[in-house]
Amino acid sequence: MSSSNLAFDPAYAREIGRFLNELAHMQQSMIELLSQKLKALIARNLKLVSELNREERQKQQRLRQLIDHRQHLLTNLHRQGFEGESLFIVCRKQYWLQTESLQEQFQKVQSTSERLRQQTWAIWAMTHRAAMFYGEAIDVIANVPDRDLIYEQNSQSRHLEAGGSLLDASA
Repeated sequence: MSSSNLAFDPAYAREIGRFLNELAHMQQSMIELLSQKLKALIARNLKLVSELNREERQKQQRLRQLIDHRQHLLTNLHRQGFEGESLFIVCRKQYWLQTESLQEQFQKVQSTSERLRQQTWAIWAMTHRAAMFYGEAIDVIANVPDRDLIYEQNSQSRHLEAGGSLLDASA
């Protein structure tokens, strides 16, 4: 049976709309959390980073539940004879994007998803660069053990001075 021959059921569209609203809300909440985390990382506030990591894990769990719910919705639609690889495609084929406000909801989810991806990449890039820096510092320490690794005012001194630029890894 072709999905275009199936009768319009507003209950499906409402359920998808509720799902999209919750997804957009969770995405926005995660964007805000990651923004706070990036600021905490820059400020080297490890206590706050640790707290935010716990909250992030909880939000990630909720996002996983939403992914499962999306799959459940899609499976139920397929059982009813609706065709499409995604909720968006099912809605488009059924013309639900025109009869409900689903088009706007899908666009909002897509927009927040893009912003979430950008926020995630910003944190990844910062932590990746920091890890690379520390890796290089460890290589220097391991390969040049008899040389001081910081600048000293008195080059004759074998005492390590605080505040050297090589080992100052603050962002």
